[in-house]
Amino acid sequence: FVTDSTIDAPVCLQPCDDGIACTDDVCVAGECKFTINTGFCLIDSKCYPDGYSPTDSCGSCEAHISNDAWLNIDSLCDDDGLGCTNARCDAGTCTHDLVAGFCLADGLCLAEGDSPTDNACQVCDTAKATDDLQNVADGSSCPGDSLGCTTDTCQAGVCDHQLKAPSCLVQGVCY
Repeated sequence: FVTDSTIDAPVCLQPCDDGIACTDDVCVAGECKFTINTGFCLIDSKCYPDGYSPTDSCGSCEAHISNDAWLNIDSLCDDDGLGCTNARCDAGTCTHDLVAGFCLADGLCLAEGDSPTDNACQVCDTAKATDDLQNVADGSSCPGDSLGCTTDTCQAGVCDHQLKAPSCLVQGVCY
């Protein structure tokens, strides 16, 4: 009894060609198989050589690790110049994560409990928000205006210099 194995083997009914240059296209047991060639990545239907990094990304084609997705490489992210963030690659896009214990408000990094140099009436309170400063309690003292006839206290996040009674302030002089 002799059989011809080519008669029993299923054949592909269509040519096996996915139109992608970096894949081997073959018919196996009646099915088209497309295998990514060694040294290439196939990402979003495009071929990239091993080690390639797009200029607008922090990902890299590292075919020996993963040949179908960008490998995140944090060192490809540009530093944003802020001491309270760490650059991180996330799905091929650079992000700058805020370091724990810091606020980043209006482009200014402040540690927990710190106030901006120009406003002692606001403070970094990470328990409430990390992207906005919080007002200190009304009535808290703030830097004085060097006038003895004023009371220097925080009111609604601003240092207020209220005139003490029964004083007068005329052209910067207390009476």
